[in-house]
Amino acid sequence: MFRTIARSMSKPFIESVETIPTNTKFLGLETLHWKDQEGKARKWENAYRTTRSEGGIDAVSIAAILKYTSNRPTDIVLINQYRPPHDTQVVEMPAGLVDPKEDVRTCAIRELYEETGIKSDNVKIIDETPTIANDPGMSNANMRNVTLVVDGIDEKAAMPEQHLDDGEHITVHRVPLAQLLEKLNEFSNQGMIVDARLQHFALGMHLARTQKSLF
Repeated sequence: MFRTIARSMSKPFIESVETIPTNTKFLGLETLHWKDQEGKARKWENAYRTTRSEGGIDAVSIAAILKYTSNRPTDIVLINQYRPPHDTQVVEMPAGLVDPKEDVRTCAIRELYEETGIKSDNVKIIDETPTIANDPGMSNANMRNVTLVVDGIDEKAAMPEQHLDDGEHITVHRVPLAQLLEKLNEFSNQGMIVDARLQHFALGMHLARTQKSLF
């Protein structure tokens, strides 16, 4: 025989924040002193961005869908770049930090232009996520994802010129949206690492198409 013992649980909360001195430009470190649901005092090490915008959003990623004037199927725009923490090329959606006093959608269009060169009067934003956590076990860094459609693309036109910052070396890919998961697996087999959010995006699309009984 089992019996349930009711326990009084309270809401966890942070009691104080201890800053850890660093000489870093973009990241800070701190120790969070907090109490858990049982009232036990605990510590958590947190990394945070020093560049957080006034709106409370650190960054934006962009799911950019290209629609062509021809019968070519739609593409999604991906990039890859060397990421020192992983010491390899990482496949990602275009993304970037939100500038001071900049709104999320303006940032999305700006970053897409800078990293890929894509700019058009035929851009329609079809979704903006709520604020999402990047790596909640390690950092309070957050972001939003903006999904937009760029219409009227000429498939024969060359990729436009990028407008990269000093030190940025980014390769742009147009990947068939319907084959996204397969293409990401190809990148992985080539020794690259796929960003987790992009992988989850692709897996969700794949399951929606191939496992309809789950929905």
